[in-house]
Amino acid sequence: MNREQYQAHLKTDHWQQVRLLALEAAGHRCQVCNSPDQLDVHHRTYERLGHEDLSDLTVLCGTCHGIFHESRSEESSYVTVDEALLGLGNRIKAVYVEGKTDAITTGLLDLDEKLGGLFPRELVIVAARASVGKTAFLMHLARDAVLEQGRAALVCSLEQSRIELCQRIAVAEARVNSFKLRKGEARSGDLEKIETAAARLLGKPLFFQDSPNLTLEGIVANARKLKAEKDLAIVLIDYLQLIRPRRRFSTREQEVGYVSRALRWLANDVQVPVVACAQLNRASEGRESNRPRLSDLRESGSIEAEADVVLLLHRQEMYEPGQMPGSVDVAIAKHRNGPTGEVLLTFLKEFGRFENFAVSSPFGPDI
Repeated sequence: MNREQYQAHLKTDHWQQVRLLALEAAGHRCQVCNSPDQLDVHHRTYERLGHEDLSDLTVLCGTCHGIFHESRSEESSYVTVDEALLGLGNRIKAVYVEGKTDAITTGLLDLDEKLGGLFPRELVIVAARASVGKTAFLMHLARDAVLEQGRAALVCSLEQSRIELCQRIAVAEARVNSFKLRKGEARSGDLEKIETAAARLLGKPLFFQDSPNLTLEGIVANARKLKAEKDLAIVLIDYLQLIRPRRRFSTREQEVGYVSRALRWLANDVQVPVVACAQLNRASEGRESNRPRLSDLRESGSIEAEADVVLLLHRQEMYEPGQMPGSVDVAIAKHRNGPTGEVLLTFLKEFGRFENFAVSSPFGPDI
């Protein structure tokens, strides 16, 4: 169908009827930002043009439509090598002359030594089996970004509420046993520590997006808004396989692949690192070492293909009690712009807190 035929279709009675139904079904509000202004109905797919129903359509305001479609006008843009070299020169000058970097550090020395930090435009995947510490790791990154670096962070969760996420960050900062706090068994001293941690967090540029109906389009819209208004520095998503795009796919693998590519595009578009948790399948549990591999990424090889960095978390004590207690092995399984390898971190599970791994006591061998 060419442009003229499409324009003719928009004048048909069928289109006018289905358009009105879509607006009514959406409550005359944008399906991304809930705005009632400048609404129009757009196709998600053109495969059933002329026979479309509500599942083929989405209602967007003018702003959100621009967010998802303005990139098309940039596809044919280009720059000269002179402009690219100027950008390279400015980056080198910022790092080596001015001592500045646009990377977000993880606050974990050995990991930062390997990665150099988390750089803008990078898609970073943090993958592990259930209960290893993926969410705790993401909350560590959020806490370090806002409290230690003064940078703005957006946390998107389809598993936990804003209160649960905020509690994770507060107890990690306060070093309070999260389970006792949850059961109502925290001591008065612990509550004072929580209050102190909360005071540190108050007013910091930390934002949560925890709607149970959270969509890929909603994440993109909020990230772009926060980038413009709050100079967003990092997006953290828990977790990738739970994100559902509005577009329909025939297989789950295609859907996860689409989400992976969209997160990669988001990192490029907003120019911040996007860090997303991902579930691993059970294959690692059948191995003698129980250690995860890239091939264990669940439901789609596209996750590995799109990622700039893949971190695989592993806690041996989950399989062999007493082995390396309180530690997490982080395998840098993929690093597009640097070395791979392994890093050992301390994980204080009762606090949900990650720290640098201490090889020996700083007070001497007798302590």
